[in-house]
Amino acid sequence: RQPLQKRVIALPQKEENIVISGHDSSPLFAVGSLSHLMLIDDRDPNTTDITSVKILDPAQGIRSLSFQGDIITIGACKTSLMFYDIRNRKYVTDHDENPIKRRLKQGYVA
Repeated sequence: RQPLQKRVIALPQKEENIVISGHDSSPLFAVGSLSHLMLIDDRDPNTTDITSVKILDPAQGIRSLSFQGDIITIGACKTSLMFYDIRNRKYVTDHDENPIKRRLKQGYVA
């Protein structure tokens, strides 16, 4: 395994970047802001692939990010979780193609 090199990467969302998380088995990391999830693929030191995705409810803002294989769990400030599929580059959906969200409501998860 090669040592990580120090690089400066310009992000498409310049303000309100709140959280950063790295994938445990690839040079992929994510940055969460008030309105966007940014996925940064840092495999090639000469180029950087950045994917910027609007969060489902921009009023919430991203507060936590967690990688589990190809899925990123996104924690938002209004007690909700969303799930983003890295491989398919879209939010995880139910059978009706609605994005799956989980919310914390006065003592239970909905």
